[in-house]
Amino acid sequence: MENLIKKLEELGRVNSEDFIKNLEDRKLEEIKHSDLIHAPQDMTGATDDKVKKAAKTRPVYETNIAVRGYINKWIKEECEGKVVIDLACGSGEITEKIAQSNPKLVIGTELAHLTVKANQERISKKFPNAYFILDDCEKSSLPDNCADIIICSGMLHHVDINTASDEIKRLLKKNGKMLAIEALKYNPIFNWYRNRTPEARTHWEAAHILGLNEANLIGSKLKVIKIKYWQLFSILSVFFPKRIRTGVLFFFNLLDKIVLSIPYVQRMSWIFTLEYIKKD
Repeated sequence: MENLIKKLEELGRVNSEDFIKNLEDRKLEEIKHSDLIHAPQDMTGATDDKVKKAAKTRPVYETNIAVRGYINKWIKEECEGKVVIDLACGSGEITEKIAQSNPKLVIGTELAHLTVKANQERISKKFPNAYFILDDCEKSSLPDNCADIIICSGMLHHVDINTASDEIKRLLKKNGKMLAIEALKYNPIFNWYRNRTPEARTHWEAAHILGLNEANLIGSKLKVIKIKYWQLFSILSVFFPKRIRTGVLFFFNLLDKIVLSIPYVQRMSWIFTLEYIKKD
C-alpha cells in the first residue's frame, strides 16, 4: 500500500504536456471531449452552446434511476476496505460514490488534464484517500495486481477493448472483480438517435458501442459473474411532463424488469452491466 501511494504521488506530478506527447489522435480527441463535458467552463473557456451540444444526450440519464441504484448498492457491498480503480472516471461521480463507501484507496484515472484537476479540487480535498491521475487505460502506469476492484462506467467503448481488457486483468489482484456499465449497440431506435447527435460522442466511441461479442472477449480473460440489462421503456419517460414523470418512470422500470428478463429481447436495452472476476 505504501509503495502504491508513493507511485500515485509520483503520477500526480506528471506534466500534462509530456503525457499527451505520444498519444494517438483518437485519444487527443477523447481529451478534448472529456474536458468539454466534465471540466468547469471557467477552466475550458467553452461556450454554453458548445457544452450543450456535446452533452446533448445527458437529459436521458435522468431516467436511469434503476441502474444507478444497482451500481450504488454494488459499490457499498464490494468496495469497503478495498483498493478500487475507477478507469476513465470522467467527472468523478462514481469515484466519489466509491470514496463514500470507505475504501482503503480509490484511484480515478483520466486522459484529460483539466478533468483530473477539477476532480482533485472537488473530491480529493474531501476524501484524502481519493487520488486522480493522468493515465491511459490501454497502457496504465499503475503496477501489476494493485486493485481489488475495477469499475468502468461508460469507458470500454472509448478504448481498444482487447488491449484495455488485458490491462484490466494485469491491474486486478487474483479474485479481484470488475464492474462495467455500458451502452448496448443493437436497438435500431437508439442507434438512430446516436446518429442524430454526433457532437455528443467522439468518432471512436460512436463506432465502438459494445455488444455481446465484446462482452465475450472480456470473458475470455476474466470469468463472467453476471450480465444484466437495463432500460428499454423507461428511457421514454423523459418525454413525459415533469409533474407525472416520476410515476411514469416507476411504471416503466417495472415493465423493463419483466420484459428485459426475456432472452434476445434483452438485446434491445439501452444499457447493460457486466461483472467479472479474475480467477488466475
